[in-house]
Amino acid sequence: MENFVRIGLAALLGLIAAPANAADTVRMAIQKTGTVAWELAVIRAHGLDKQAGLDIVTLELATPEAGKIALRGGAADIIVSDWLWVSRERHLGAKLVFYPYSSAVGAVMV
Repeated sequence: MENFVRIGLAALLGLIAAPANAADTVRMAIQKTGTVAWELAVIRAHGLDKQAGLDIVTLELATPEAGKIALRGGAADIIVSDWLWVSRERHLGAKLVFYPYSSAVGAVMV
């Protein structure tokens, strides 16, 4: 579990810090009770967002589906979703980028 947390934090920081300039604002739509919520709490508690020159604005939502709506509606810059959804949206013309968030492997059911 500890490795998962490290991988998750590294992925999240890599995702939001790589293209960042000083004082960039990143809007994240997150599930209020999800993993990203406590990862952001750790980031803020250790000042990692400020070290990276970021102002992370969170939009707390009840479900992952609400995050997809927020992203597509322009209320968020980043959400956590799966590659199948991103692939489908890209096929429909959306200019989305998928970046692996964790090393966990999900199952596809047919």
